[in-house]
Amino acid sequence: MDWRLNLRNAALRLSTLLLLGVGGVAVGLPLRFSHPTAALVVSVAGMGLLTALWYDPLRRTLQPALDRLLFADRYSYLEAFGQLPNDLLEFTNLREMLRFLVTRLTEAAQLKRVRVFMYDSGRQAYVEMIFRGSPRPGDDLAGSADRQPSRALEISDSSALVQWLREEGRLWTAEDLSTQSSPGAAGSLADLRKLDGAACFPINKENDLMGLVILGPKRSNEPFNPHDLKILGILRRQLENFLTQAMVLTQEALNMVKDSHSMKNDVNALKGRISWRALRMASWKIDFEEEMARLEKWLTEAGAQLPAASRAPLAQALAALKERSSGFLADSQRSLPIEENAISRLAHHVKNWAEFGRVVAEGFRGRRPFEVVDVGQTLRLSVDRWKPMAEGKNLDLSAEVPGPLFIWGERRLLEQIVENLIDNALKATSHGFVLVACRKERDDIEIEVRDTGCGIPENDLAAIFDKPFYQRLGQGKLDQSTGIGLYLVAQYARSLGGRVAVESHLGKGSTFRVLLPEHKAEKRAVVAA
Repeated sequence: MDWRLNLRNAALRLSTLLLLGVGGVAVGLPLRFSHPTAALVVSVAGMGLLTALWYDPLRRTLQPALDRLLFADRYSYLEAFGQLPNDLLEFTNLREMLRFLVTRLTEAAQLKRVRVFMYDSGRQAYVEMIFRGSPRPGDDLAGSADRQPSRALEISDSSALVQWLREEGRLWTAEDLSTQSSPGAAGSLADLRKLDGAACFPINKENDLMGLVILGPKRSNEPFNPHDLKILGILRRQLENFLTQAMVLTQEALNMVKDSHSMKNDVNALKGRISWRALRMASWKIDFEEEMARLEKWLTEAGAQLPAASRAPLAQALAALKERSSGFLADSQRSLPIEENAISRLAHHVKNWAEFGRVVAEGFRGRRPFEVVDVGQTLRLSVDRWKPMAEGKNLDLSAEVPGPLFIWGERRLLEQIVENLIDNALKATSHGFVLVACRKERDDIEIEVRDTGCGIPENDLAAIFDKPFYQRLGQGKLDQSTGIGLYLVAQYARSLGGRVAVESHLGKGSTFRVLLPEHKAEKRAVVAA
């Protein structure tokens, strides 16, 4: 064991007892002059009582201070564990989250390597997802960084190590397993050594073994000390916490996608109903105008034969009917574009929710199939889709595409990036224009959406892409918003290997820029072949 650990433990015990002794003396202090013997007895009794009640809480309180004082060069990361992200949405996907935690684990415990195996129901085995550290001889790996093997290792569901961790769900070192007399422990130790591991622990959700972590030996080749075991225990709890969140979020996201699909059917039904009513109203207007013309002609031709007392009320009634019917028709026609706009916005919100559920669920389940995407064509189609809404607000919505530009990705992701930015720009702009442009910037393609809207407060700019749900200040004056559009833009840009940035000035407008890696012509030729 490190001599500093012995020093820390001794200093911790001594300082704790010293403080408890001071407390005991303070209890008997009022009797020191009048009854010295009683004061001594009360002090000893007080110290004993304080030790029984407060030794462990006081020791835990003092330990962080001593860790900072004695181990700042090696154990300063202990404080960082309390500041680890508690929200799974801080990560793009499950692999990124695992990589983050495994990196912390490897550096904190000073390990040569760490392997994470997660259960794959299709293979009926635990498949290696993450490898961090230096490879051992014979590993199908290159270099010494965080990487994926060309052929993922598997641990059979029936292996001795899996069965042992399923029954004995805690952290086990090779030394612990070697002291166990059961055949299961011997087989587990053999499996652990085949993987060149020095310790292992399970990742459980309730009674299910979701995965297992194989810890390589320490870089110093020393056995694990109490601090190492504490670190590994913290990381294990963090892994289980995140993976449980991942499973819950994935299921909730899938439910969100299902509900969005049902809502989409309702929205489509409303769209169809509005279109049907618009056609009926147009037909009714034609019939009404023809009937009114026929009545007016009859009244003109037959009016001379009617008494004046009858002719005047009839003409007045006909004029009133025409005026009221025309007013009702005009009001109904004015309501149609309002209803169509509301339905379109509802459809867009439903699509956003469905995409949000999809990005969360797929982010923790796998990757999407990519293809060559024409950026200019996607921008023009998106602008055409949003033209009617822009014209309804008397805004100039246009696209500037200099030439053919391509990325390697998923078309739907790019469409969602552009359309969410256009949607936000139209919501924030009451007069002026919204410009959608793309251009080549070195090895990237820059997509720009610029508006002359209300702008974003400077204090909000650093956080608008971080996580849902951002609501712009003054949102009550704008159209309804779900608050997840900019989060989706950032997530989709990262999924496509890019990034997003914003410039904004209150009262003057905003400019959003998305940089995505360009797909070169030679790469497109290879894909086409």
